[in-house]
Amino acid sequence: MELRNVKTFIRVARLDSFSKAGESLGYAQSTVTLQIKQLEEELGVLLFERKGKKVTLSQKGQEFLVYANKLVKCEAEAINAVTCEGKPKGELRIGILESLSVSNYIRAIKEYMKNYKEVILIVKIATTLELMNFLSKGLLDIIILLDRKITKPDFQVFFEKEEKIVFFSYLKHPMANKLVTLEDISREKFILTEKGCNYRQVFEEKLSEKGLTVNYCLDIGSTKTIIEYVKDELGISLLPEFNLNEVIDREVSKISVEACHIILYTQVILNKDRWKSPTIKAFLDIISKYFK
Repeated sequence: MELRNVKTFIRVARLDSFSKAGESLGYAQSTVTLQIKQLEEELGVLLFERKGKKVTLSQKGQEFLVYANKLVKCEAEAINAVTCEGKPKGELRIGILESLSVSNYIRAIKEYMKNYKEVILIVKIATTLELMNFLSKGLLDIIILLDRKITKPDFQVFFEKEEKIVFFSYLKHPMANKLVTLEDISREKFILTEKGCNYRQVFEEKLSEKGLTVNYCLDIGSTKTIIEYVKDELGISLLPEFNLNEVIDREVSKISVEACHIILYTQVILNKDRWKSPTIKAFLDIISKYFK
């Protein structure tokens, strides 16, 4: 079995496209098609289902992807053992939530870039479910989440930090710096992160327990935009406290809500079976400082 073909298979699985995989690898699309065909003939199964220009993994393809990642991992381990260099190199693929991408944690990525210029960093911003799926498939090396405590058996949480989620308003809002009830705040217009966002989900669960629903005028996937719109008196919102450190009490005000204390955890997660290469270990060393 050609490892080159296996690597091409992994890239197609990541990008859901033969042409995009070819572009990223520097191959013609016909070369990618040939390599996948050779692999399918060798295995005696169809690895992808074709739907127009898009391809998706078949059931057998999903099963093989687990082993494909292990094969590539073994190759990397062997090369590292023989060369004995132990220096970070190659690619490092990190997945992160949007709210964390505008926090202090992103500084770890900047520091890594400065210290290890030989490494190509690929940063994917996506939802929790998407990032966990990418990590399970071996399409990301590390994910950084803000969520309830993750306990998936195939995941290993390396670092964890408690984070407060806070409600906030523009400075002159009647509820600014006040203690209010869930019922009171449910009547206000909210500017929220997109559906499926973890702290929005926890908030909606707390409302639902009391037979209430959120009254929102906008949902948007940009933390910075949410803060700007609240400052412009278009509504109120809730975000991780670390997103508000520079504006709280100067440009926006906190709102305290009875019986609605939302705590989530920033977590740095790897696949348990993933080999911790020097490239990965170097990043873990850097980001560990942000969890002390």
